[in-house]
Amino acid sequence: MIKFILSLLVSLGLAAGYHILVFGNEITTRNTSDALFVVGLFLFFISLVAISDAAKVFVGFSYTFKNMFKRHREKYSNFYDYATQKENREGYFGVSTLIISIVFLTIAFVLAAQYFDSL
Repeated sequence: MIKFILSLLVSLGLAAGYHILVFGNEITTRNTSDALFVVGLFLFFISLVAISDAAKVFVGFSYTFKNMFKRHREKYSNFYDYATQKENREGYFGVSTLIISIVFLTIAFVLAAQYFDSL
């Protein structure tokens, strides 16, 4: 639960930072919707990568480059040893980030609907 709250606070901080960086101090329904949508979309795709373990593809690339460009350091004897050392053990990050991103996207769509209804 602590990790979820920490992820939520970081996500809200990212949304607030994006809002201030792009829109300044002008707080409107449209600007808030845009900021939540952009941050929610990035978080959604990052969480999909984390949940599906698609990041393991990059472990293969890093193994190849480390073995190609290491001169004097000890190389790994095989990919299995390297992959087990780099294994990501925690899947909680992906699920909590997915929930937060869906909430952000939902709030962004509701705010956008309110904005376009007021036109």
